[in-house]
Amino acid sequence: MPCFEFIKNLKPLVSEMKESTASVSAGTSQGVLVKMNEISEVSLGYTLPNYTVLIADDVNDLSNLRSVVTSILLSKEAFDIAYKYNANAPFAGVFRFHNMQKDEVNSTVLHNDVIAIDMGTTINNLTDQITIYFHKGTEKGKPSCRSWNGEGQLPNWTDNGCDTLVNGDSIACRCSHLTFFAVIMSPSDQPISAEDLKSLTYITYIGCGLSVFFLGIAFFMHFLTR
Repeated sequence: MPCFEFIKNLKPLVSEMKESTASVSAGTSQGVLVKMNEISEVSLGYTLPNYTVLIADDVNDLSNLRSVVTSILLSKEAFDIAYKYNANAPFAGVFRFHNMQKDEVNSTVLHNDVIAIDMGTTINNLTDQITIYFHKGTEKGKPSCRSWNGEGQLPNWTDNGCDTLVNGDSIACRCSHLTFFAVIMSPSDQPISAEDLKSLTYITYIGCGLSVFFLGIAFFMHFLTR
């Protein structure tokens, strides 16, 4: 898949960087490359209206900004692993893909946004997990943080390695690996109120009664015409 190939070939871009950060656009996606001189955690956020990327020392600095719709906290442990394999230029690449192709079951992706994170090597089984914060907004349904390894023609979203934490409008995805991430919305399991249940029961009774009535007429007409 084109976006997967792009994410897995960031090293040449990093080698050409003159500064420690660089904004990168690829088609409809926006992202940032961050070269690390010191090993520490990094916080990034996408802001409205143009999804500009901000970099902050603390993810709380981003969450306090109303214009930030998605923020990412990359842990120090992830950078430690990246440094072992990219000692000359340890880096992090974070990209937002909008309106990515749907999966086979046509899952609803929150805001149609997919976040991809890569550090130049395979990183998984993190104890100090990365965290991605999404704002639910007006979207309906039950959120679930999912990931996809980028393989195949269509996304195959799985909840392996990701935990979902919901606090009001905020959805926090805590994941132990790096790849493509999204929040999948499923219909809410809301209980039916007693009043609604009573109304539905009446409707059912009326429907059954009408069915029996018209069935009786059908039998009557059948025997009448014999």
